[in-house]
Amino acid sequence: MSCHPNGTTASTSPLRDEDIVKIDKYTFNKSAMEGKKIGIGMQHGVRIVADYRCGDVCPDNTIRIIHYDVEPGPKCSAVNGLVEGVDTGFIEEKFCVPRAVANPEAVWVDDPPPHRPTAH
Repeated sequence: MSCHPNGTTASTSPLRDEDIVKIDKYTFNKSAMEGKKIGIGMQHGVRIVADYRCGDVCPDNTIRIIHYDVEPGPKCSAVNGLVEGVDTGFIEEKFCVPRAVANPEAVWVDDPPPHRPTAH
């Protein structure tokens, strides 16, 4: 992984669904990760990132959002992602999330998401 000047890191490693689920389950230091965006790999030719957001009582309420680095909408559908609304403290933001870690109530365009392991 290499570090970018804007504080993000980049990884071009290909990720399987199982890899993304494992990363999603890792615990993290909320204080150390708050406000960071880290590239964790590639899937379907698109970069996957982990955003660490806190919009309320920080850093205690820092959350990790694993998502494709594309806008929600047609580009999200093209990479087989699901549009998911995430409460980041004061507003709900929409992200293009890999199906492997999507909330079962995330929005899909063509077909329902496949069965996934227990919620994160």
